[in-house]
Amino acid sequence: MDARAKTAFMEEKNAQMGEDFSLSPEERDEVQQLMAAATLAKTEEEATACLQQLASYGVFAFAGEPVTPSENQASSGADVTLAVPMVFYSVHYHEWTVTCGGRWNGDGWTEGVGLFSADVGEPEGFGVEFTDVGEDYDSYVRSTVAYLTDALGERETRTTNRADGNGKYGFAFQLQDRIYQTTVDGLRKNQYIGYAWYGACTYDSHFAGCSGTAIGYYVHTYGAIEADILPAFPVETDGISVA
Repeated sequence: MDARAKTAFMEEKNAQMGEDFSLSPEERDEVQQLMAAATLAKTEEEATACLQQLASYGVFAFAGEPVTPSENQASSGADVTLAVPMVFYSVHYHEWTVTCGGRWNGDGWTEGVGLFSADVGEPEGFGVEFTDVGEDYDSYVRSTVAYLTDALGERETRTTNRADGNGKYGFAFQLQDRIYQTTVDGLRKNQYIGYAWYGACTYDSHFAGCSGTAIGYYVHTYGAIEADILPAFPVETDGISVA
């Protein structure tokens, strides 16, 4: 995340859209959903469609276009995949949003779990850490949101509270994952609120002055897991990494 590049990007988009550009509350909600969809997109086509819709609302992913994932980003049968953090700029609100997320590749979360409805271990932890941040960088957090959801997209656990301290160095969330039961073809089956996760932290315009590396992470508290980088499409590859 190069500060000079972000500042130039911000100035370019401000001039492109004009100062009278605005969003309704409904459109702002749609922007949040599109940023999440772009972050968790499984294909380049999905990511591109989301970015095009975001641009129509005056919200731009830093560097503009999705890139083709490298070979080492392909899934190798790991338990979960992590999305590469993305950085978005909103012309109307003059703010930057950094996102993270991921999903389980299969039913690895069922290991050691019986057929019941209950919490699974301790709360899950996920977020983004900024490393190599310069001392002259000064920005504050405007808002945050995070959630866990099931594979059906029917139930979720959501928060607007961070679990960490100084947002200057990143953001973290803790949410309790949980199993509940459904009936599929007459059979009882567990569903997992924790199958996918997403987090976003929105900063003021001074975030343009932040240089460094954004590192996404996820901590599962019930058994060991292996993680891969999500074969999705980060739009800023110079300085954006995931571990």
